[in-house]
Amino acid sequence: MRHSRETFIGLLSVCFFVIVCYSAVGAWQDSSTIQEGFKLLFTEEGQGIRSVPTLPDFTKYKQLRTLAKDEFPLDDDNRKVIIIGDIHGMIGPFRKLLRKVGYQTGHDVLIHTGDIVTRGSMKGSMKILDFLATHNITGVRGNNDQQVVEWRGWFDWILAMPGGLRWLERLESKWEGIQEDEPSTDLDDFLDFERQNSSGQDRKWWQTIPKKWKPLSDHYLVARGMSARHAHYLLNLPLRLHVPHAHTFIVHAGLLPFNPKWAMDDDRQPLAHTPTLFGSRKVKQSKEQLRLRQELSILDDIPQNRDPWTPLNLRSIIKGKMSRDASKGKYWVQLWKRQMKSCVGFSSSLDGPVSETSDIEGDSPSSEFTIQARGQKPTYKLPCYPSTVIYGHTASKGRDINRWSFGLDAGCAYGRRLSALIIGGNSTQVMEIDDDEAQDEAREDENEDDEDDEFIETDKKPPSIPVFRFGDRSRARMISVRC
Repeated sequence: MRHSRETFIGLLSVCFFVIVCYSAVGAWQDSSTIQEGFKLLFTEEGQGIRSVPTLPDFTKYKQLRTLAKDEFPLDDDNRKVIIIGDIHGMIGPFRKLLRKVGYQTGHDVLIHTGDIVTRGSMKGSMKILDFLATHNITGVRGNNDQQVVEWRGWFDWILAMPGGLRWLERLESKWEGIQEDEPSTDLDDFLDFERQNSSGQDRKWWQTIPKKWKPLSDHYLVARGMSARHAHYLLNLPLRLHVPHAHTFIVHAGLLPFNPKWAMDDDRQPLAHTPTLFGSRKVKQSKEQLRLRQELSILDDIPQNRDPWTPLNLRSIIKGKMSRDASKGKYWVQLWKRQMKSCVGFSSSLDGPVSETSDIEGDSPSSEFTIQARGQKPTYKLPCYPSTVIYGHTASKGRDINRWSFGLDAGCAYGRRLSALIIGGNSTQVMEIDDDEAQDEAREDENEDDEDDEFIETDKKPPSIPVFRFGDRSRARMISVRC
């Protein structure tokens, strides 16, 4: 009996030990990105790498965030939605724009379209990050923000390795010394020389840096210098925002309304057919339910939109392929404009609640395929409703105002302007313009004097600001400041 009890206690102790070890290993694996699915082999001295480890995934994408009505109020005379284009660490113009639009912290809704850091000064990037993180400002990741996120993940990984910090400090110190002695030295030339002439442990450290990454760049320096709170803020920025009640998407670079590899009226396209809910057309379907289903289909069923590269980098389509080159191919916004002009609503024969787009202000629904004119591309009449996309990224296009799309990157990083789209806040007048006239209006605003920039601090009445249609029935204004 005593022997059985001792055996039982022994087995229980072994089981307890195994459970504790398993839990400890699990906690160790979850504690940091540096322990995810790879093994490090260090030298006996613990100051170097015996073999180059497998690189972790530093991207840490967060695909989508959906905004509720209180997070994006429409037509509220007392609250504004302020959507700002690419800031790029330009703290002076950023503060100036917030003053100009009369932003009230904690009351108005502030949203950015990404690329909030780099290009401007390091100090400016830190101040922008601090403001946005402190107030938990809504926004999306830009391609430059993404590079900072990835560098930060790399730092967390490399600095946990014995000798990692010492190697980085040597590299940074060497570059600082060269800058003092020969300020004209090109960073790329320095990095190429160091990489090519490295040997032994140095060569192995260099191999931990992913290809095409650029140490000591702006992205590297911001990632190295920002606080844990700043890093947490960037990590929580999604690639895309969806605002269902406003039928609006917000991305940094681009979003496709259809797959360019197929015809626009191909039944595989999300907006080329009336969607079904719960797998049956017999289910009672409201217009809003169907619109939501189609909008989700744009996000989920177009393969290019599922690729994180698209919302971060897209500018044009060249022979059906995505490109970041704005000077070639077809600008993706042209596809958006064409698709939204083709939406004519759902057939009223589906059921009672579904109606045509006649309740969308300014639209005239049709129900058939037509050809505009000889030599022009056909205009489709498709069973869908228009939705709006707001974006930044393409400074070469400037502020790009269309009926169903708003481009906000006005080139602040290049000394031009920082722009904001203002929705709500007593926008009562509407300027009856089409897409071409909207572009002319934006260009005129680009060239106007900046005498109104400080009007908030005087008793002078500000000049008239054009008001545009936004979404189904709302109003928006475009306001900017010089950089």
